[in-house]
Amino acid sequence: MVFSSYSFLFIFLPIFFICYFLFNKNFVLVIFSILFYAVGEPRYIFLLLISTFINHLFGLHITNNKKLFIISIVFNVLILFTFKYFNLFFNSLVTFLNTTFSTNITLKSSIPLPIGISFYTFQSISYLVDVYMKKVNCQKYYYKTLLYISMFPQLIAGPIVRYNQIATEIDNRESSYEKIFEGSVRAIIGLSKKVIIADNLSYLVQYFLQVNSQSFTKLGGILGVIFYAIQLYYDFSGYSDIAIGLGKIIGFDFEENFSYPFMSKNLSEFWRHWHISLSTWFKDYLFYPILLSKQIKKIRNKLNKINKKFSTLIVDIIALFIVWFTTGVWHGASLNYFLWGLYLGIIMSVEHIFMTCIKIRKKILISPFVKIINRLYFFVIIFFSFTIFYFENINDLKMFFLNLLNHNIPLSNLMVNQYVKNNVFLIIVSLFFLFPICNNIEKIFKNISDNKIISSFYIDKVKNFLLCSVCIILLIISTLFIISTTNSPFLYMRF
Repeated sequence: MVFSSYSFLFIFLPIFFICYFLFNKNFVLVIFSILFYAVGEPRYIFLLLISTFINHLFGLHITNNKKLFIISIVFNVLILFTFKYFNLFFNSLVTFLNTTFSTNITLKSSIPLPIGISFYTFQSISYLVDVYMKKVNCQKYYYKTLLYISMFPQLIAGPIVRYNQIATEIDNRESSYEKIFEGSVRAIIGLSKKVIIADNLSYLVQYFLQVNSQSFTKLGGILGVIFYAIQLYYDFSGYSDIAIGLGKIIGFDFEENFSYPFMSKNLSEFWRHWHISLSTWFKDYLFYPILLSKQIKKIRNKLNKINKKFSTLIVDIIALFIVWFTTGVWHGASLNYFLWGLYLGIIMSVEHIFMTCIKIRKKILISPFVKIINRLYFFVIIFFSFTIFYFENINDLKMFFLNLLNHNIPLSNLMVNQYVKNNVFLIIVSLFFLFPICNNIEKIFKNISDNKIISSFYIDKVKNFLLCSVCIILLIISTLFIISTTNSPFLYMRF
């Protein structure tokens, strides 16, 4: 079951809200979260329940117990490895044995990937780390631990919610009119991002990125990658908006997961605004622990004899490489994700070296020429990263770049031009909302209210009326798209 399905929006969600506001809120939320996951992944509902129960037991006993803490982390990593990477390693081993020793092993592993396992495993790990580090108290009741791990608004594709962010709200939360209104608006906007923009952009992406088709052109390939990046943004940020909105309705305040990443000037800034919950998770639970590890301290002490600044730089680069390679591995058991992680690690390291070793005057930094260079650099870097991310088949990735360099491949053709013309409104809208237009409109209303041009009471009434009107229109349009399509799962559900 996905958020953009008719069954979720018009059957599951209304029944849930009725039960939620009539009966025990936590009990209803747990039951419906289990039901939500069972409908989408019936084979692995017991994996979710059992792993959560074991992590709950770990949480009760790991304080001041380093060995048990290590066992708890290994347990979660093994679960993730088994279901996400075992197929790749086992099948690669079989291929290696058959090739090297001329054997004829026909065994093949095909363990299905449980949806959302990367997200709820990371939440479990963050809970255990925070309990062990005494940042939060352990949860004594299993059903509340299960509520935290399995909460359906963010279970499948995040944002990754940390226990300390909602620990208080599990026991004490309110669903006020303001929160319900704000959450509903946010959820409808998220649904519209997914159904109206992302799903329609997918048709352009699929057509333009057929690397083995005679219809492939250089312009079409470039546009295909650009539209894929935009599609992925609207698809994933749309999911996050729905999750945050639904959480707001039932009294939870989830942190933001996107903040206009395409306005960034470099890759480092981009990743501070894209999938924020994952970036900060890796920063807090991998990057900093690496820097504080005994091995890194030994390296730092040796390099300090040469130069302290050089020592810090090298240590940071080592940590960056490990973090970004792990980020690539986290996204999937495919070679393109490993390459993607290494690529990001290299670029981020180069940026870090540049910012550390080279000091440029402010006048130069704010000059129009440098801004243009920054934008061009950012565009090229992002273009390559999303290209690697898109093509899971390495041969297709290789073919894509060869096609761009092949003088026999045309720059464009009539079909590419026609596709762009037929979807020009969709393209303009998708580009328009990559920028904080709505935030600027909000500021205009605030300025009018602050300057007392019009009473804040009437400003709020007008703003709410406009929001309601827009959301009703968006919901109607989204519903029409949902009815007319069969199935459109969120892209990040596969991770």
